[in-house]
Amino acid sequence: MKTYDSIIVGGGIIGASIALELTRLGLRVVVLDRQEMMREASWAAAGMLSPAPDCPAAIPLVPLAQASLALYSNYIESVEEASPLRCGFRADGALVAIFRGDAERELSTLVALHRGLGLACEPLSLEDAREMEAGLNREARAAAFLREECSVEPRALSAAVLSVVAAAGAELRPGVEVVSLTLDGSRCTGVKTSAGEAIHAAHVILAAGCWSGQFPEAATAAPTSPVRGQMVALRHSGDSIGR
Repeated sequence: MKTYDSIIVGGGIIGASIALELTRLGLRVVVLDRQEMMREASWAAAGMLSPAPDCPAAIPLVPLAQASLALYSNYIESVEEASPLRCGFRADGALVAIFRGDAERELSTLVALHRGLGLACEPLSLEDAREMEAGLNREARAAAFLREECSVEPRALSAAVLSVVAAAGAELRPGVEVVSLTLDGSRCTGVKTSAGEAIHAAHVILAAGCWSGQFPEAATAAPTSPVRGQMVALRHSGDSIGR
């Protein structure tokens, strides 16, 4: 039976980032993923780093999102200091354009919501918005600037983090599927793989994202399930954007 200080189940950006911090502390760490590292949500993400809620149910998470975003630039700096690869991090804010309905009323609601949550949101004249983004469609009726919004290139970040984790000494094992967690009473002491391999560790970190609920031993504590999403990547031709 192989033994480590920490087993991380899931080789996405969360699992790999945890592995990096633990390895820097001198711990023996192995990261297991059923396929290639970083090829689930970390590979398909849009890269938006926003503290703003995208629906009413997310409003209670705003303080957590703000705290997380406040740490992000230091996180990126630490990765880029240790890797020759860049992460594509930008802290340029985001432009919101409103095209339909009562645009002024919608703009007022947007500004009030953000400011009420302690988030920066500035109404813009359409002239200022077009100066900021020359390709903005002429049918825009109102606009606002979200100063705190940031973004990152997920695949660039993934590659940079993996290079640093590997260099730091963590063992990366893609193509190793964990099928169950090994328990000693209420304590998790290791994992078993689909190949029948047993791996032991003082600590087991479940970072399998939406797949975490597939493990019977964790289903109650992490009742997660995958939800299909879709994105389309477009090449800008120089035409107006915003529709």
